[in-house]
Amino acid sequence: MVQGATHIRQDKICQDALLLCENGNASDGQVFSIACVADGHGSDRCPFSDQGAKAAVLVATDILKDLLMNPDPKEMLAAQKDIRLPRQIEARWKETVHKMYLEQEVETPDDMPPFSYELYGSTLLALAAASGFIFALQIGDGDIVAIEPDGLARWLLPPCDHAGNETESLCMDECWKYIRTQLIPIDGESPVPLMFLLSTDGYANSFVESAGFLKVGADIYRMWREHGRDYVQENLPAWLSQTTTDGSGDDIAVAILAKEG
Repeated sequence: MVQGATHIRQDKICQDALLLCENGNASDGQVFSIACVADGHGSDRCPFSDQGAKAAVLVATDILKDLLMNPDPKEMLAAQKDIRLPRQIEARWKETVHKMYLEQEVETPDDMPPFSYELYGSTLLALAAASGFIFALQIGDGDIVAIEPDGLARWLLPPCDHAGNETESLCMDECWKYIRTQLIPIDGESPVPLMFLLSTDGYANSFVESAGFLKVGADIYRMWREHGRDYVQENLPAWLSQTTTDGSGDDIAVAILAKEG
């Protein structure tokens, strides 16, 4: 995760958040990885959106972890993914940011009420990978990209198409209705992606065409395969810093889940 070049020049803090969680203990029968990224809106009406983004990744990770520790997580996600899970994320996030507000002395914009969820507005992208399935969810802009066995990249969820800078947000009324989900069974018949990249919109917005963005995803996988995980982890911040400098100027958060071996 890197601070955007424009934000550095304007002395604005990074509005993105990222969280990775792994349970590699096979003794309890549940092995999984979770990756979450979030992008606080950062506007004058969202002065605490960096905190909203951090709350988003923490809430999503905790909720998904509880579901994945269930004896049959795929069935639980299948039953809850469209209504109950999105409602739970909305309720927990709003409860969390409201608690943040009560615990700190804040000044809100003159044209807003003393408290508004918009103060903490953020997007959210999350992906869980387990032995029998892949699960993804998203509200707002950003990208979840899968690298297929042929080395090509594709979107796991279709990218948002918004006019101007508008995007869905956790701060919206009944935001659960705008949380998109996808559950992909791993059945041994269909090819399984080798890598997933979750990124806030500052990454894709740095490219003139979507093909250029997808090629970068494929290139990251190639370097991971040829040079190893440590090489990518060490160099990724520099790559992202150059991308925001040459491109969008926005903060960029990238989370990677990859198949080992």
